[in-house]
Amino acid sequence: MSNPRHDSFRKTPFWRRRMGQAHFYASLGLIAVNLVVYLLTEINGVLVGVLALQPAAVYGEGAWWQLVTYMFVHTNFSHILYNMVFLAIAGMAVEQRMRSYEFLTFYLVCGTLSGLVYLLVGSVTGLHLTFLLGSSGAIYALILAYAVFGFEGRNLFIPFAFSLVFGAIQYSGLVIAGAVPLFSLVSLVQAANVIVVVAVVFRPEWMRNPFHIVFLFGTLDVISEAINPIGGVSNLTHLAGFVFAFFYLLIRYRMNAWTVYRS
Repeated sequence: MSNPRHDSFRKTPFWRRRMGQAHFYASLGLIAVNLVVYLLTEINGVLVGVLALQPAAVYGEGAWWQLVTYMFVHTNFSHILYNMVFLAIAGMAVEQRMRSYEFLTFYLVCGTLSGLVYLLVGSVTGLHLTFLLGSSGAIYALILAYAVFGFEGRNLFIPFAFSLVFGAIQYSGLVIAGAVPLFSLVSLVQAANVIVVVAVVFRPEWMRNPFHIVFLFGTLDVISEAINPIGGVSNLTHLAGFVFAFFYLLIRYRMNAWTVYRS
């Protein structure tokens, strides 16, 4: 006698077969690995060159592991703090929905493919010696999944708003010190960031929709890429995180992010 569950599994295409349902807090494990790697790179800066993604090292020295390891390397404390806050909030929620094995696969696949985009684009644009580091590509993928699964947008908006205001304060310090000009495109963007935060604070219903966070992230990256197309190539890897998450969710869960947003 055939087993209905076994027959159903055999008929399901392998790209839609569910992984194990275990839940072992993989998101917290990722945070721990990121923190350990950050401490190690602070102790020995040479490790940054080994683990961060550099097109020249990948092509010339066969350092293909960098497509994965770059996600665990960060430039400074504020960089890793910002990413880990979003990994904690969005990651734990998405992991609860996906379960841990699927969550890890989603995170690593989207992050690796985002790194591959940098590898290709960075080589074409002559940035083959420039390093890419940080988990932002995978974090952006998590943010889209967070929105598609319908979690509370306000939870992400609070750290997002804090980062924009903190960045504007830091930039203001550079302006006062005379390190950067007051009237520039970057100054305009910083001012616009603060205006966006203030506007949303007075429209709390707007921040409840998590897709609005997706649009804010995407818009800021498009603007950053427009005003600094060479130095801002990493913005493309951020946006790539959205793209790969979109197709992952479409293929694995039959969930179209655009359709979910419109519904």
